[in-house]
Amino acid sequence: RYPGQVGPGKIVNSALSSVDFAPTILNLMGANNHGVQFDGSDFSGELTSKSAVSNYPRVRFTFDSTYKGEWAAVMSRSIKIVVSKSTEPWLFDTDSDPFEINNY
Repeated sequence: RYPGQVGPGKIVNSALSSVDFAPTILNLMGANNHGVQFDGSDFSGELTSKSAVSNYPRVRFTFDSTYKGEWAAVMSRSIKIVVSKSTEPWLFDTDSDPFEINNY
């Protein structure tokens, strides 16, 4: 909740990542970042927009950050593909399969 800024019932369907939180929250607070460059993106404009639902088109990447680096994934809207060193690629439609059970 952020009365007066984010409308009640606001739904954000955009693919955000934890690195987006700092620049977004700092901008919502009106804080000066003193020239610090963040890896994430500022989504405060999307949160404060008048539309009830937002779905900014965006592609997100993630990977196994352990020393072995076994897998990597790309997500866009409802499609997710995961590639692994040890198995075939996994392709998921997260709209119809939100628990990622069926590999297409």
